[in-house]
Amino acid sequence: MPPTNVLRSLWLSRSSVFSSTVPTATTRRTTRYVSGGSRFTLPHRTLTTTRPSLAEVKSTTTQGTPKETETSSEKKQQQQQEEANKRKYAFPSGITMPKPRQYPYDVKTGTVTSVGLMDKTVRVQYRHRKWEPHIQKYYPHVTTYLVSDPQGSLREGDVIEFSSGARRSPRVRHVVDRIVAPFGVGIDERPAVLTREQREQQQTEKRQAKVARKLARVVDEAVERNGGQPVDEADLETLKRHFLLRQFQDGKIKRLVRKRLQVEAAEESK
Repeated sequence: MPPTNVLRSLWLSRSSVFSSTVPTATTRRTTRYVSGGSRFTLPHRTLTTTRPSLAEVKSTTTQGTPKETETSSEKKQQQQQEEANKRKYAFPSGITMPKPRQYPYDVKTGTVTSVGLMDKTVRVQYRHRKWEPHIQKYYPHVTTYLVSDPQGSLREGDVIEFSSGARRSPRVRHVVDRIVAPFGVGIDERPAVLTREQREQQQTEKRQAKVARKLARVVDEAVERNGGQPVDEADLETLKRHFLLRQFQDGKIKRLVRKRLQVEAAEESK
């Protein structure tokens, strides 16, 4: 190979290696692609072309907001309907829920041995002495009770006081009164144990809600018997009064005694 050809080949390779690779303005703006033998150009995308316009942003935000389904007039009508229903299903004047019956009870002290196997119920061991009639002597004895725990505040190993007279089921006839000695978790970190007054209040509210549902059904049946027309207020008041007296089992003698007590209280107040 002649020396001139060697020099020419070196010169060509040198020019290809050290040539400028910085893209120019024309190369930045357009890029050429070859696909399937056809050549096409793509325009250069800038920030202004890719960013959505303000009108598009507003349209998307307005489409995502929920529309108001109720107007002020509809809300007023609903409030008026609720007030009318309250007056319709309200208890008559002079009739209140009676207090729960007071049963005799005794208080025992025991240790919780099982928690979490039953809903709102724990197993408690009560250690006491049992009289043996044959030997005529007392012997230590352990009796296991199922105790109601309405708040779920007991833990295994707690020493508690529980009382009888609060029947929750055929097998659960006791309820926890207080925690004497907690085991593990402190009393402040647990739900509070309900007192006897709080349990009676819950029982009264529960029964009142049940009687109110029954009273609402009786009133609706009276309206249906009347052909869908509203019943006279006096007749409706009498109907509700008779129904509630039957529910509360207020007999004739009890009503007379209550009237006499009311009269005596009114005279004393004067």
